[in-house]
Amino acid sequence: MKHHREECRLTVAEINHLRRLLGWADGEVGQTPEEMIETVRGLAHVIGPGMTEQAKERLAEDYQRAVRMPKYIRAAIKALRKTIKTHDGSTVDAEWCEERRLVAPNGVHISLPLEKASP
Repeated sequence: MKHHREECRLTVAEINHLRRLLGWADGEVGQTPEEMIETVRGLAHVIGPGMTEQAKERLAEDYQRAVRMPKYIRAAIKALRKTIKTHDGSTVDAEWCEERRLVAPNGVHISLPLEKASP
């Protein structure tokens, strides 16, 4: 059976959905135990001795959660990120833009009207 590369192409919308999924997964999976240690070391001078017991417990829980995270999950996220990077383009989150200005693949600029937020 012959593999056709075109059949595997994702649309811009699909790529954007995958990028949002990666953002969510990064939040759920969090840092590796090693990354957590480096982060805490980097913040130690800011945190100082005034860290509450509750904060220490939370940090210990997060560390244990990072240790329990299966390596195949982290590998899958890394592979998905690598796959997405092979696609051109960027994600546009129109909700965060002051002016919704999109660029079509042919270079044409499209401006969408902004919706006014109700007070």
